[in-house]
Amino acid sequence: MCHNQRCMLQRRWVSYGGVGLVIVVAALAYLGRLPTSWLAWPHADKVMHLLLVGSLAFWFVLRWGDRRLMVGRLPVPLAVLAPFALAAVEEGLQTYSPIRTCELADLVCDLLGLILFWLLACQYRRVTAKGPI
Repeated sequence: MCHNQRCMLQRRWVSYGGVGLVIVVAALAYLGRLPTSWLAWPHADKVMHLLLVGSLAFWFVLRWGDRRLMVGRLPVPLAVLAPFALAAVEEGLQTYSPIRTCELADLVCDLLGLILFWLLACQYRRVTAKGPI
């Protein structure tokens, strides 16, 4: 249950941690400091994109609520749009990195993760808003 100011503040700090984790992992990847042993199984990097970038949508929904921006006639969740825009820029910058590779599949996994975690966060908010059973 999160109906008071203290709980909202705790959610805000958790969202900072989630964003910080994504930034640290991205920086380590550019520096070539990520351990590659956990990427041994097939498509592990795609799963990591889905989970890591996707988790941002969860934290942002907890932080901002389910705010939406109109893109044409379509109301797009801000928690999906903002991280996806940053992920697209970051993916494009990888073309200039000797260590990283720019792949459309990574961006697709980012988007799928963002949508999945946005749905989970919206469901979480609905359940916690109902209060105790």
